[in-house]
Amino acid sequence: MKRIVPFIVFGIVAAILIVSCGAVGVSLANRTFVPESAPENAGTEFVGVVDSAAQLNASYYDEIKNMKDLQDLVSVWGSSNNDAKMHLNTVSTYLIVVREAGTVTTNYGNADVISLVSVNTDAKKVSVLALDPDSLVYIDLADTKLTAESPVYAKLNTAYANGGITLLEKTVENNFKIEVDHYLVTDMDGVAAVADALGGVSVMLNEEIKEMITDDFNVILPANNTPLKGQQIVAFLREKRDGTDSRLARQADSLVSVIRSIQQLGFGEAFDLVKELAAVATTDLKGVELVNVLRRTILGAWNDYNVVAYTAPDEGSAVQYKDSAWIRIIDIPMVAQSVQDKMFNKTNITLNDSRLSAVELIKAVNKLHFDELEKQNAPVVDESDTENTTGEETENTEEPEDVGSVG
Repeated sequence: MKRIVPFIVFGIVAAILIVSCGAVGVSLANRTFVPESAPENAGTEFVGVVDSAAQLNASYYDEIKNMKDLQDLVSVWGSSNNDAKMHLNTVSTYLIVVREAGTVTTNYGNADVISLVSVNTDAKKVSVLALDPDSLVYIDLADTKLTAESPVYAKLNTAYANGGITLLEKTVENNFKIEVDHYLVTDMDGVAAVADALGGVSVMLNEEIKEMITDDFNVILPANNTPLKGQQIVAFLREKRDGTDSRLARQADSLVSVIRSIQQLGFGEAFDLVKELAAVATTDLKGVELVNVLRRTILGAWNDYNVVAYTAPDEGSAVQYKDSAWIRIIDIPMVAQSVQDKMFNKTNITLNDSRLSAVELIKAVNKLHFDELEKQNAPVVDESDTENTTGEETENTEEPEDVGSVG
C-alpha cells in the first residue's frame, strides 16, 4: 500500500488540520464550494465563452483548431502511454488550484492558479511547480458529461472551467505523465484567509511590481520584506503586466513561503487556520491522512525538508501564438519530461532529437504571419518616379559604346 506522505501545502493547510472535525463541524473532504456540474451547451462554450479570452484570442483559437498537424501531434501524446505515468511510493503529489475571481458565465470559472506540489521523503525535498494556465494542451472529454467534440485542444485553465477539478486533474496527468495523489481547490478568498491566518506571506518586492499592483488593483503594498496579507497577496498573485513567466515565479515563490510558514505552526495556530478555510476550500484528503499530517506537523517532521520553487514551461519549450500574450503553445513532451524531473528527481520520458516539435511548428507559422504583416506595411514605391530614370528616354541619352578603331 502506498505510503501517504502528509505535508501541508498552500491550501492543503485547509485540509490538514481537520483532525478535530467534530469540534470544527465541517469536513473539507466532502465539502464542495462550487457546483460540480457541467456547464450548459458545453459544445459551443468550450473555447469561446468558458474561456474569457478577448475576441482576438477567440479568432486565434479557431485558427489553431484547424491545424491538423498540431492537433494530431498533441492528441497522440496526450492519449498514449498513460499507463506509464510517473509514480513513486516515496513521493506524494498534490494539485493545488485557485479558481479565478469575479463573475463567470459558467458553473466553474477558469483556474487562475494551477500548481503541483510533490513531497519526496527520500530526498527530504518539497517541489513547488507553478504551471502556466495559458498553455494549450490536450483535453479528453470522453468520460465527462460535456457534449463538445472529444478530444479538444485548448488552454489548460479551461479544463477546470468545463469539468471542475476532475477534468483538470485528468488533463494534468495525461499531458505531463504523472499521477496526482490529492487535490485542493480554493479561490482568492481562500488565498486571503491563508495569508491572514499566517500573519502574512513573505515575498520579494521591487518598485516596478509595486507600482503595477497599485495602479491595477488600487492596493498599497508595504515595504520590502514585510509579509503581504489579504488582498495584498491576492493582487501580488494576479498581476499580469510583468509577463507570464514573472507571474508564475511569483506564484511559486509565494507558495514556498506559505509552506515554510506552515512548517513552524503549532496546534492552535493550525486549528485557527482550518476554521478560516473551511468555507472556501474542497479537497479529497480524508480523516486518517489528516490525522497523520497533524501529528507529524506538530512533531516537526518537516522542518528539515528543502522547499524549492519551479515553473513550467521552461525557456525554449514554449512560444506565444502570433501576437497573443495569453495563448502559449508548449512542447508538451519536453515540458512533461521537465515536470517529472522536478517533482520526482527522475523521468521516464526519452525525447527523440528528430521528433516534430509543436513549438517549432508554431514558430514557422508565426514567421509566415509576421513576414506577411511586414510585407503589407512596407512603403509603397512610386512607379512614375522609376519610369523617369529608366526606359526609352534614358537609352537615347546613352553615349555609344567605344568599340576601338581601324586602319
